[in-house]
Amino acid sequence: MQKIHTGWLITGICVLALFLPRAVMEGAFPDSQVYAGLARSMAEGQGSFWKPACQQNSWVSAIENEAFYAHPPLQFWLQSGFYRVLGTHWATERIYCAVILLLSIGLILVIWRKLFPQNPQYQGFAWMAVLLWYLTPAVQWGMPYAMLECTMGVFCLAALAALLHSPRGFWLLLSGLLVSAAFLTKGFAGLFPLAAPFLIWAFLPQKRPFTLAHACIPALTTGLFFLFLALYAPSRQFFTHYFELQLSPALEYETYQQEKWSGRGALLEMLFSEALPLLIPALLLALWAWIRTKKVYLPDTNSLFALLVFLSASLPLFVSYKQHIYYLIPAAPWLAIAVAAWMLPLWPRISLLPRQKTYLHAALFFALLLVLGYAVTRAGKPEREKQLIAFIHQIQAEVSDYEEIMLCKEMEESYTLHSYVWRYGNWPLSSDSPGEGIRYAISGATCSGDYERSLQEKGWQRKIQTGPWQLWQKTPLLP
Repeated sequence: MQKIHTGWLITGICVLALFLPRAVMEGAFPDSQVYAGLARSMAEGQGSFWKPACQQNSWVSAIENEAFYAHPPLQFWLQSGFYRVLGTHWATERIYCAVILLLSIGLILVIWRKLFPQNPQYQGFAWMAVLLWYLTPAVQWGMPYAMLECTMGVFCLAALAALLHSPRGFWLLLSGLLVSAAFLTKGFAGLFPLAAPFLIWAFLPQKRPFTLAHACIPALTTGLFFLFLALYAPSRQFFTHYFELQLSPALEYETYQQEKWSGRGALLEMLFSEALPLLIPALLLALWAWIRTKKVYLPDTNSLFALLVFLSASLPLFVSYKQHIYYLIPAAPWLAIAVAAWMLPLWPRISLLPRQKTYLHAALFFALLLVLGYAVTRAGKPEREKQLIAFIHQIQAEVSDYEEIMLCKEMEESYTLHSYVWRYGNWPLSSDSPGEGIRYAISGATCSGDYERSLQEKGWQRKIQTGPWQLWQKTPLLP
């Protein structure tokens, strides 16, 4: 019988404790709901890969002719495949999140083993890189929500794994194709693995059988893919809109100067918050080792390589004034690998007696049962926006999908409302005067009293009320 690895057991319990209780609950960050809505529309035959269907509204600026141009469409297409197979229940996107989580862990493990091919003792510490990775705030927050950065991070990890696996032409070509997939998921932020061949050549001489010319193959492959995108009319049209409506405004300070997380100072603050949980234990171990041996332990070449990959993934983000902490998700594995590789020589060798190990494993399995039990108690409950989710489910029972609903002017820019309405029913929302075909209206706490009074005067009846949310139905005229 294979022995239970204590490190992996601790890591698995920590990851499950941080991921599972949130993943089994309904509700998500509005951006995640928007992506799920786009994927659902694709699964139901609305729009196309290069023209994702989206109702025109005022809360997403990168929409034109009822098509979504705010982000490249690869994740929406991938997620739509899950909806086709598993149905459009909200749990489907959580299954997608779990797949992305497992792929990320598997790729971190592959990369770790490629960095230490001749050192079986170090290979056994891959769990430390995975644990540190999931302890970063951005990963904890974003992984249960199927953010674009999570999917892009998988493609970037796979691109680096291909480079580290072999310097042969096929693997270099595959790496370039995976970088192209990362670009199709979140744009230019996914191109950072193209710097990795040169970093490998400079810092990992044991993996330097290829020449600098070979190191250019991934970049040339991605360049040829860009040429295809420019020559193929549907993709060229998509990225023309993407550059005009999304990318250019992100580079302008005036666009995001009022947002809390905007500007380069915000990115520095987020980088610090990401690195701190990882650096504190590493620095404490380094201090402990110096006190004992009077020797300063500096990062080795593997650690420096991973650190430079982390910087190549995070520093280009300074170009944009628009900043959010989840933008750092693709960079997080490399910070974790760098810190874990630095900590390896400092890690105390702890030997447990068989009975002590048995007691420790029993305690860990008990902790695992507590985590699973806690997740069961939360399964299916709303994580956030409880009243809105209950209201949306009531609307689903009353209003057919894709039926237009009226709302007040004050709710036009309610991003949360629009994202949930889009995800669950794809109901177009309009604040214009109701046409002959509009039978339903929504009101909420932000609507003026005049709006509801006007509906009542015109004979509309309150059909549903959940907290501040109300659904009104147009009363048919008597003959």
